[in-house]
Amino acid sequence: LRSSALTTGSNMVRAVTGTVIGFVIGAVVIELLGIDPVVMWVLLPLVAFGSAYVPEIGSFTASQAAFTMMVLIVFNLIVPTGWKVGLIRVEDVVVGACVGVVVSLLLWPRGARTSVQRAIDAACDVGSRYLQAAVHRVTRGAFEQAENQVNALSHDALTASRTLDDAVRQYLSESSGPLDARAPVVRASNRAIRLRAAADLIADIVPPPLGVYPQAREVLERHTAAVCARLDGTDPTASLPPISDALVPALRAEAGAGDLAVSAALPLVTAAANIGELELTYPPALAAEPA
Repeated sequence: LRSSALTTGSNMVRAVTGTVIGFVIGAVVIELLGIDPVVMWVLLPLVAFGSAYVPEIGSFTASQAAFTMMVLIVFNLIVPTGWKVGLIRVEDVVVGACVGVVVSLLLWPRGARTSVQRAIDAACDVGSRYLQAAVHRVTRGAFEQAENQVNALSHDALTASRTLDDAVRQYLSESSGPLDARAPVVRASNRAIRLRAAADLIADIVPPPLGVYPQAREVLERHTAAVCARLDGTDPTASLPPISDALVPALRAEAGAGDLAVSAALPLVTAAANIGELELTYPPALAAEPA
């Protein structure tokens, strides 16, 4: 398998070609030298070394040819049957290659990158909804409906995150080429995972009493909406000044005297710290970067 049906098909051609070449060379050697066990044992170290060394210096086709020759020698040591055992190797490779092409067509007919992009978009979408629900729980109160919504979105975000992780790992394992071509996918997946992590942290905050710091709550919700719009692609250019520029004056203006004012502000400050980190880490220029 490779990261698209086209590259899987070309890989299949190289695999079958190398297997056929190795079969032909092995068959000629067997016909010339015979299948005497002494001859097979003499040839075994040579073909074993070749099957291990050729992949390091040669092409995929050459490595398949060297391994096919080793298969011929090994099987003739077990049961001397001549060159015909190589036909089984050719049949196995052809069948396996055809299966790989069919699987590739089913999994990613337009390439694994398209599948990864869909997983990234899904994770960012559910992550942004989860983050907004977690912030609203802090700013509007932890009512039963809010708790249920946060719990449901937390499960959905975790599922999307694991799906994304599997998709990215598969894409990286099946893709080749320069790292610069794969870096945007990794960065985009990291944005989705960081979005869910921030929502998880905010979802654990104990909300402050209702009715205090109304302006600070409004600032927090406004900046959360802007960050989510950037990261889920709704408005990649959405930009606001740093949240601290608006939150700190609002807290000072609305703060009362005593320890209760500090304890009531602490949940809002904690949530704002996570939102501010997302704002600094993913400004509009980076948030709009395509995967």
